[in-house]
Amino acid sequence: MPSPTKGQLKPIIDGLFMAKNFTGENVSDFSDVLAEAIAQSLNMFMLQVKVAPGIPAPPPAGPTAAPGFLM
Repeated sequence: MPSPTKGQLKPIIDGLFMAKNFTGENVSDFSDVLAEAIAQSLNMFMLQVKVAPGIPAPPPAGPTAAPGFLM
């Protein structure tokens, strides 16, 4: 699943600002910058997430959770 883009996040941030009566001359610019920063940070996080392979355990210990877990 890809991370959300700036275009997907901006309407959400604009709606949150309106709901909290966040007003000002540059609110649109601020929401644009905030959406871009969040989108970039989520994208970098998604690029670094790795899934370790599941390692089967010997019969007395029982099976492990396959196919893996987050590192």
